[in-house]
Amino acid sequence: MRFLTLISIIFFSYNVNAQTCPFCGVPSGFSITTTDTQADITWNNVSNALFYVLRYQEDDGNNGIGNNNWIYIDDIYTNSTILTSLNPDTEYEFEVRSYCSTGFSYWSDDEEFETLNAISYDCAGVANGSAFLDNCGDCVGGNTTLNACTQDCNGDYGGSAFLDNCNDCVGGNTTLTACAQDCNGDYGGSAFLDNCNDCVGGNTTLTACAQDCNGDYGGTAFLDNCNDCVGGNTTLTACAQDCNGDYGGTAFLDNCNDCVGGNTTLTACAQDCNGDYGGTAFLDNCNDCVGGNTTLTACALDCNGDYGGSAFLDNCNDCVGGNTTLIACTQDCNGDYGGTAFLDNCNDCVGGNTTLTACTQDCNGDYGGNANIDDCGNCTTPSENCIAFSPNTSTSLSNTNCGDLVDLSIMFEQDPYEPDIQNSLFWSNAGSFVFQNLSVGDTIGYGYLNTDGGNIMISTIFIINSFVSSNQIVINS
Repeated sequence: MRFLTLISIIFFSYNVNAQTCPFCGVPSGFSITTTDTQADITWNNVSNALFYVLRYQEDDGNNGIGNNNWIYIDDIYTNSTILTSLNPDTEYEFEVRSYCSTGFSYWSDDEEFETLNAISYDCAGVANGSAFLDNCGDCVGGNTTLNACTQDCNGDYGGSAFLDNCNDCVGGNTTLTACAQDCNGDYGGSAFLDNCNDCVGGNTTLTACAQDCNGDYGGTAFLDNCNDCVGGNTTLTACAQDCNGDYGGTAFLDNCNDCVGGNTTLTACAQDCNGDYGGTAFLDNCNDCVGGNTTLTACALDCNGDYGGSAFLDNCNDCVGGNTTLIACTQDCNGDYGGTAFLDNCNDCVGGNTTLTACTQDCNGDYGGNANIDDCGNCTTPSENCIAFSPNTSTSLSNTNCGDLVDLSIMFEQDPYEPDIQNSLFWSNAGSFVFQNLSVGDTIGYGYLNTDGGNIMISTIFIINSFVSSNQIVINS
């Protein structure tokens, strides 16, 4: 469709530079073939054209002038193209230009075409036919010579369900079967042959025989009070009550005549260690049977913590005896239990609580004695004291015959409390001693000593100890 547009032209005078027109030819000679959604467009080949560009849009009545919504197809390398996905029964316009080495040509004149109306095919493939898919998914009507499927009694199109003799819809997709006659001759009746082969139920007014608890149809077995199946074909008898009144219970009378066991929560009485049923006698910590009818009492802890032990608290409040390995404390000489007082060497009770001290030995070795060392260094009684050293000595010869060997006697005497003689030296200025026949160790004489008023007698011998010189010897007594 073309429109005539009147344009008013006003001439002005301008100084312009000449412009070179493109040498690439404008496409022409268009041929268009359309369907409802497609257009096949061809045009005359343009010499030296490298490719073509086509633009199209729905016809807006402006012959391609103005604000358009062109759709461009670039880089067409032949002199034809196909437009697809077009709207049916719609006017379109398009323009084409070529591209040569010198650049693009002008767009061609605005060309127009109109797509065809949309074509529909029926299910039989007939254009604009009247055949259709029925509710069973079959193509019927139109040129098919087929009728559409119908609903059966179950509402299923093309279904095979039907009304049976009981006027129930069965078969097909109902999952139901047609009703049959029961044993009473009733269609759809519920009468049946029971396990005793009797027609019962339904319209018979009869009830089916039942199984007894033993599983026997029409049997006489029953559940007793213990919920056990007895009687009938079981060969069992019903349970009885125990002493607690429980059917089938295990409670019983024990040796104490009490109902125990079963549901009583009681246990049978037992014999105690004394052999008495229900007795209270028991083994104590000493493993002796006591209490109950034994007339015995349980052993107790002693002070050492031993059951039946013999340990006890002594007079010092110490636990002794039994398993303690300790003995009871005793009285000391002062009468104190556990005391430390004792009899000293003077047989006096001293120490401990006596406030006394033990007697000691004096210088004479006597316990409790009163001897002491006097001024002379002698051990004496306090009533005695030493006197000056003043011994008396005397000598005598057995005979005085000239030239005879004689015995020499020397006598020493001291007064009481006089210091004792330790060493004595005797010499003679008359007569002579014969030493040449003597040797060290020879016995050359005897001595006798008495003291303490004759109470102490001492006998001794004189032995040569050494020779001092030819005329002097040392004698030990």
